[in-house]
Amino acid sequence: MTDGRKSGVPTTADLVDAVAGYLTSDLLPAASGAARYQLRVCIAALEIASLDLREGEAVQAVHAAGLESLGVASDAELAAEIRAGLSPERYARVRSVLERQVEAARSLLPGEGRRPGEGRQPGQGRQ
Repeated sequence: MTDGRKSGVPTTADLVDAVAGYLTSDLLPAASGAARYQLRVCIAALEIASLDLREGEAVQAVHAAGLESLGVASDAELAAEIRAGLSPERYARVRSVLERQVEAARSLLPGEGRRPGEGRQPGQGRQ
């Protein structure tokens, strides 16, 4: 369950994954109706939290590099530039950078069409 730490102490992401795993394997199969739906929502929230704990810094680094490649210091600066209007060349460049960022983030998401709590075990990433 741990990330290889010598102390054997689980990380926060490990704990989130353990709770999601328990909800998925022990509670979800016996649940029905509104309780089943609520469990799926909770499992999905835990999967998002786990993903952020494990990959959040990397995603932020990719985003920061994208902003830097566009010559802006922040999302607010880029948004202001977009609102003011972009030349066709600048639009193409901004769109290209943002599309790469979306694809990088999308690659981290669980498989499409999967219901929360079904298919992937927490912490496994995309199948």
